[in-house]
Amino acid sequence: MPLKTAWRLHPRVLKRKKENQADVAKSLNFYGDKIHELENKLKSIETFDKKLSTVNLEINALKNDNVKIRGEINHLQQLMKLNELDIVRVSESRNENVLEVIESCIIEKKF
Repeated sequence: MPLKTAWRLHPRVLKRKKENQADVAKSLNFYGDKIHELENKLKSIETFDKKLSTVNLEINALKNDNVKIRGEINHLQQLMKLNELDIVRVSESRNENVLEVIESCIIEKKF
């Protein structure tokens, strides 16, 4: 009797094993797909990180350029102030030629 029972259970056990194998295969496929998705996301993050590093380098270079340019502007402004000339006690008229006014003042002083 036990041998007969074993033969009757065998198809059920086999069926259950196949079901379990199918479930395991589905799980493996599911997790394999998830791993593939995560690998793709990781590649995207790595690409983004490289781009971000490049952008940060560019930002730092632009900041340095900005500091240099501001220094040059400041220097040029200081030079302009050294070359400024204030003319006082000379009457001002509309559409006057400043060079003519200065020349006439110089000529008047010489004579």
